[in-house]
Amino acid sequence: MEFKTDRQNWLAITWITLPLLMYGASLWNYEGLIAKPYLFFAWIHLALPLWIYFDNSYKIEDGYLFYRFGYNKGKIPITSIREIRKGKFIRQGQKTAGLAPTGLSIHYYKYDEIYVSPKDQKAFIHALTQLNPEISISDNHHSLKTTS
Repeated sequence: MEFKTDRQNWLAITWITLPLLMYGASLWNYEGLIAKPYLFFAWIHLALPLWIYFDNSYKIEDGYLFYRFGYNKGKIPITSIREIRKGKFIRQGQKTAGLAPTGLSIHYYKYDEIYVSPKDQKAFIHALTQLNPEISISDNHHSLKTTS
């Protein structure tokens, strides 16, 4: 089962439009661009956000949660997931595979954690709890019991 990522439109403006305008303005002086080949590497700052913005998804298959977020991809055994927290999170020092400000923080193994932002959070949580009913769900730091 595949899930789309919830994307916020403000990211498209800040990550794509502003760098595109900035670097597009450098093309007005094409001779200067050729004379300064290091400016070519500045385009990487545009390519990386485009890659992250358009190449992200989640898939639940064969007992694993597969995530893809640009260059960050991996798989998590669903049996290792202990808890899912819903809400807004400051993603500092946390593995990230989501773009929206409100999403899910998945805690797996003993200390591992990843932030995801599926578009349909209810269906995503339901699919995970069908495969692992031991997952606890919390919302704004209040525990909720899962029912099968």
